[in-house]
Amino acid sequence: MAATALWMTRNRIPSHVNDASSPLAARSSDLVKLAARRSSPAERAIELCRTMLGEPLRPFAREALLEVVAHPDDESWDVAHAVYIAPCLTLWEALLRHTDYDIRVGPRFIASVSPAGHVSIRRTPWAQVPTSAQIVTALERASRRREASA
Repeated sequence: MAATALWMTRNRIPSHVNDASSPLAARSSDLVKLAARRSSPAERAIELCRTMLGEPLRPFAREALLEVVAHPDDESWDVAHAVYIAPCLTLWEALLRHTDYDIRVGPRFIASVSPAGHVSIRRTPWAQVPTSAQIVTALERASRRREASA
């Protein structure tokens, strides 16, 4: 119990949340999980990310980054690759700059015309989707560079 109270103090969770008589007691485990998620390396790095204008990321951009870290697949990478994580630096550019990820060409769109004259456009998948570890490394290194220059 003392260890939980100390952890909650460090993570700025009010002590009444852990009180069994509190109406919030049932949700205390959810708050602890939320605080643990916010203390993950990815979440800390995302907190330091800024838009092209130097503002904190909008919620949809934060969610896109968290989603690609949690589930690195073609769909989530396609959404997150163009998110600006620092002025003049997208996630894709940070991966190229700070990790061994070396895919420099994105998906292609291939148009074809059927004999009947119908045009169809097909999108190719990404050649390779970066791993969660590569994404977190790129976010951390880009955020460290930002801290150093601030």
